[in-house]
Amino acid sequence: MGGEANTGDGLLMACALGAGLRDMGYVKGTFGAHPRADGDVNLILLAVYRGAIAVNRAGQRYVDESLSYKLLGDACLAQPRA
Repeated sequence: MGGEANTGDGLLMACALGAGLRDMGYVKGTFGAHPRADGDVNLILLAVYRGAIAVNRAGQRYVDESLSYKLLGDACLAQPRA
């Protein structure tokens, strides 16, 4: 996950210069604070690292919050309307 203006231009420029994209299928996004164009910040799972519990839109706890951030990310994306 990136900021709203993150469109992959850096990868396109690197490819144009001959860079390879080996193992891109294995790259996982992380969760945290992402700046928005209007100057505000989207907070995603940041509170979990401070002892909060993660609940989905139905208010159900769906993950063991002590898991690594990569597994927390997978659990988030598996929820309805991720």
